[in-house]
Amino acid sequence: MLCLLSSQISDVIGDAGEIGVQSFKDIDFTNISALDNVARKAMKTLHDDLDHDDDGNVSITEGATFIHREEFKGHSGKSNLPGFATDKDGRITELEFWEAWAKSTDVVHNWTVTQMMEWLSVDVELPQYAFKFKQYAIPGAAMPILASNSSIVLSLVDGIKEHRLKIWLKAMEVVLCGYTSSKSSLMKDILVSVSLILALGGIAFGIHVHRNATHTVSLMQSKMNNLQRELAKLDEEDEMKDLESTESQSSAPIRRDSDGTVSNASLVSSASGQTKLMEVLDELADVKQALEQAEERLKLNDKHWSPPTRLLTCLKTTYQVEMKLHEVKRHTAHKKVEQAKAQFQKMKKKVSIFSSVQFIHSRQVDSFDLEVQAAKDALREIQRDSHEHRKRWMELETIL
Repeated sequence: MLCLLSSQISDVIGDAGEIGVQSFKDIDFTNISALDNVARKAMKTLHDDLDHDDDGNVSITEGATFIHREEFKGHSGKSNLPGFATDKDGRITELEFWEAWAKSTDVVHNWTVTQMMEWLSVDVELPQYAFKFKQYAIPGAAMPILASNSSIVLSLVDGIKEHRLKIWLKAMEVVLCGYTSSKSSLMKDILVSVSLILALGGIAFGIHVHRNATHTVSLMQSKMNNLQRELAKLDEEDEMKDLESTESQSSAPIRRDSDGTVSNASLVSSASGQTKLMEVLDELADVKQALEQAEERLKLNDKHWSPPTRLLTCLKTTYQVEMKLHEVKRHTAHKKVEQAKAQFQKMKKKVSIFSSVQFIHSRQVDSFDLEVQAAKDALREIQRDSHEHRKRWMELETIL
């Protein structure tokens, strides 16, 4: 491959005689003025080789054709020679070609001997020749000489042609394409790789968290469904109880008549707060006390007795008060179920790929569980009270 490149580049780049030197020993690298004169001749040689039509200028087409050669695929990605970045007429003269090199942003022209040794060791990967750069004190200003004079490079590498071609190509790449640090490229590759890994990790984490959030919502939906079923069961039992009450004999002593019946709407409206609930409980306590007093009096009477009117009135009042209390508790339970349902709908909307992380770590999930449990407890308490109420009053009807 290197031999093939040698034959290709030899058609483009001139020989040592064109700049008047054959070896590093012929150049005083410590004399910057003398070194720049030799470097200018080297740059002129490069310029002439790029100028295919020999009109004294390098056109955009000529520059692009050369910089896109196969051997320069590893350059910094420029679309043309650096001189065209500031050029206005699309043609680079010898002076512009030199100034583009000497005043380039990477300032290789001003490199020290140490920097040149580092370039040879790291970028060219030929550290065994670094001591010769130090021996001859070769600075960055000598880079055009390395790029245009194969004989000088050959004397540097002790006649090893493969190493000569490697240094020669790398030097031309720096002069014509600009310098790109291998460390910088490696660092960019590392940063891109790390960024890609972080991005993929973030996506994977987001998917994982979103799945967890979706699973949590499914569990919440199941809890809400169970709660709705318990509420429906309670409503069904109340409807059955009302139906049985309607079909019972109108003469039953403890049934509600048209005067004593309290509509659900009025009960709900009358039980709008905790204060009303306390009033109903106080009223129930008074009625129970009256019943206890009536029971004591009944013990003194003969076994063959008929319920006194006052006892029937007290029983009817007790029944109505208990029904009021049942409706108050039922209304409260309905309200708790609606609160849990509203909170669930609000949280469900938050489940998205962007907000699921905040959703999963929110205390709203625990708050929702408490709301559901409170509603369940209220419904079960009503069911227990309703069953006890029904059983007790059926026994009273049998006794009376």
